[in-house]
Amino acid sequence: MGQLKASGKAFHVTVNIESYSTPEDQKVLIDAFNAGGHDLLVKTLSKMKPKGRVAITGTLGYQIAYIRSFSTEVAGEFDWSRIVPSSSKRLT
Repeated sequence: MGQLKASGKAFHVTVNIESYSTPEDQKVLIDAFNAGGHDLLVKTLSKMKPKGRVAITGTLGYQIAYIRSFSTEVAGEFDWSRIVPSSSKRLT
């Protein structure tokens, strides 16, 4: 779906998380960015094993290479706003 087709429309997004990335995965990405900036970061992400998938509901979507969960307790409950996905593809 192009950007102009989705402009101003509401749609559902499906996120499937198969597993979470490790702190070691995070270090690999930080090192890649520090060594080669955005281009090396994207190249490194594209070589990582997928951790899940994100898609506009009903479409194939894209693989997610990096997913970390940063838990913050609010009255003993998990704060879902702290799940961080990343992909080598532009999510449009």
